[in-house]
Amino acid sequence: MVNNHRRRSLPDVVPNRVFPLVAHAAHGGLLGVPWWTVVVAGPAFVALTYLTLRATPPVRRDGWRLGVPRAVMTTTWSVLGGAAVVALAATLVIGFRGPERATANVVYYLSWLVPLGATVAVLVVGDAWRRIDPIESLAALVGAPATQPGRRSVGAAVGTESGAHSADADAARASVDHDRDRDDVIGAERRGIGAFPGLAFFAFWWVPSCYVGALTARLIAVWLASWVVWGVVAGRLRGRAWVSARDPFRLLLDTIGRQALLRGRADGLVAGVSPARRGDPQDPATAPRANRVLEIMIGVLVFRLVAVTPWWIEIERPLRDWSLIGMRTFGLVWACALVVLVHFVTAAATTRFRRGDRALLGDLLGALAAGMIIGGLLPPGLTAAQNVLALLSDPFDQGWDTFGTITWRPVDLTANAVVAWLEPVAIIGGGVAGVAAGLAAVRRRADALDWPLMVAAAGTVGTILWLNLHP
Repeated sequence: MVNNHRRRSLPDVVPNRVFPLVAHAAHGGLLGVPWWTVVVAGPAFVALTYLTLRATPPVRRDGWRLGVPRAVMTTTWSVLGGAAVVALAATLVIGFRGPERATANVVYYLSWLVPLGATVAVLVVGDAWRRIDPIESLAALVGAPATQPGRRSVGAAVGTESGAHSADADAARASVDHDRDRDDVIGAERRGIGAFPGLAFFAFWWVPSCYVGALTARLIAVWLASWVVWGVVAGRLRGRAWVSARDPFRLLLDTIGRQALLRGRADGLVAGVSPARRGDPQDPATAPRANRVLEIMIGVLVFRLVAVTPWWIEIERPLRDWSLIGMRTFGLVWACALVVLVHFVTAAATTRFRRGDRALLGDLLGALAAGMIIGGLLPPGLTAAQNVLALLSDPFDQGWDTFGTITWRPVDLTANAVVAWLEPVAIIGGGVAGVAAGLAAVRRRADALDWPLMVAAAGTVGTILWLNLHP
């Protein structure tokens, strides 16, 4: 169906200009209570949770089956995984061929909606993103080479055990030297592809936080295309497991998913949290990378709150262009460094300032990040979802009205009391879940202290609520 009317003009209220929406709504009295009471109540709930759980004997949760047949689960995940790959391809096409103006392109709103939706999904089913991640699916599709160069032993190569002649041994040594040279080249390539995901993850959040130029759909599509290329190249060189262990989004969502209500297993859908396995973010080999991702994520969300405070706005007022970008970048790096410092001090205090378990606080960071993502991205995410439904009727700006939604206008949620309460509730819930998860992890170590977890979680919750709600 073709719509003869031009596309409706999108409202001036777009997600990256009103982050967070609740900060403005709460100032209008929508919470119904003084803002400072929420700031005080948040850390109090966290401390109460800590005291209650500390006085309660630990309960082992082995999980129980929910009666979903394995065949149904396998088919469902396969269909959803295929749909995710198709959606990724469609997003790239729309990003490059659709309207260049970001707020007129569905790709822009998906960049807000997908992180929010994925976070909610893994909180319900912890393995959700692991099973439908399109980048990992592409990495598995291209596969790794059947042979890994340089892995054979020199002794076997020269044939000393088989009594080969010297000519054969010389040829074998030359082959080993050739493989070693090839290893050097591939090693350089691997170092490059190993550094890319962290830089890309930081850039994904840096652009809406610090960039002052016009954000276009092409820029978002270029970022997404580079991410796809990395997944394919890394999957071909190193394989699917290597990609999944270094994908920041996978590490972030897998850590959050450890707090999920349900988890998928080979024997069906199971309630309760399953123990860590190889490749999980809390596996000792993967935990440091997962913790760095969580620190960056929390630091970004902290800076986004600081950026709307009156004193930061005064700092930015005389700045323009690159000086403004530089100041915002400095603020973002400072916020991430502050989170790293708090995490380091808390981990050191928990292990009595001795070398401790690198995965000890991962669940605490994951729960705090989940609360902040849902609380901070839900209001703009709800606005983004409305725009996605409208723009899907005419993704290429050709005057179509395929689904009859092109004239929809997003509802202004800044004046909604329910939405105004969602952010503080989500933040407090993240702190409460973080204390519970952290306490369970600490109890596995006889020499660890648990009160630093409560102090860090309560302090974080109180600081975030104060930044978000104070006038």
